[in-house]
Amino acid sequence: MSYNAPHEYLEAPKETIAKFPASEMTKIPGVKPQARSIYAAMVDEMDQGIGKLLETLDRLDLSENTLVWFLSDNGGMRRTSDNRPLRGAKWDSFEGGLRVPMVVRWPGIVKPGTLLDHPVTSLDIGATAVALAGGDLSKTQLDGADITAYMTGQTSDAPHDELFWRTSRKAGQKSGVLRVGDYKLIVQRNGAQLFNLKDDLSETTDLSKTQPERVQTMLARWQELDQQSKPSYFESTEKGKDAYQYADYLWLKGTPHYRPSKN
Repeated sequence: MSYNAPHEYLEAPKETIAKFPASEMTKIPGVKPQARSIYAAMVDEMDQGIGKLLETLDRLDLSENTLVWFLSDNGGMRRTSDNRPLRGAKWDSFEGGLRVPMVVRWPGIVKPGTLLDHPVTSLDIGATAVALAGGDLSKTQLDGADITAYMTGQTSDAPHDELFWRTSRKAGQKSGVLRVGDYKLIVQRNGAQLFNLKDDLSETTDLSKTQPERVQTMLARWQELDQQSKPSYFESTEKGKDAYQYADYLWLKGTPHYRPSKN
């Protein structure tokens, strides 16, 4: 299920918004109480929808044979969310933009209340599904890892030695993130920042000046992975107005940002 809420534009049924009065919202710098109220209502609506799905699985006696994942694609937005102690928000390369919970429900297989600290990625969902279905991951081009053994407690080893992100959206821009162990490198057009997430989860202390060799090693690896990560099934024309990295596109007619084609 691909829930579009909570997401801009902020809207929810009036009766659900009424459950979260703006006057009772915790005051957060930069966040309007009314926006927070609507956002909470959107989360509530999503929660009710997920509850119906899980109840249906239980009623049809399918729960123990169904692996359910719950996660988001980015951190909370600045105008609605408080991501502290994480720095930043959606669109950022800081943890507030990248780090989100991933919740798994698999009765009889994954022990309830299990808390796993090593980072995983949404790409692991596809790889894990292929493996559980009996597929051979070595014959695929999937970047994720089969994390079944990690989820079920058969191993406590980290599923990934490194994690790579490309965050630039336009052709010619090079920015992204590389995480190796506890170290995280943020690659930007005007340089790079280095953080130790074990010691500094809030990313307050840039170590790039004191550990230049680590920066160079990680930057070279990020650049190597960036060159490798070319789309397999499509490529950008890089000729449109926006020249986005993967594919030029127009907003769908009827959406707030629709731009008619000039062709």
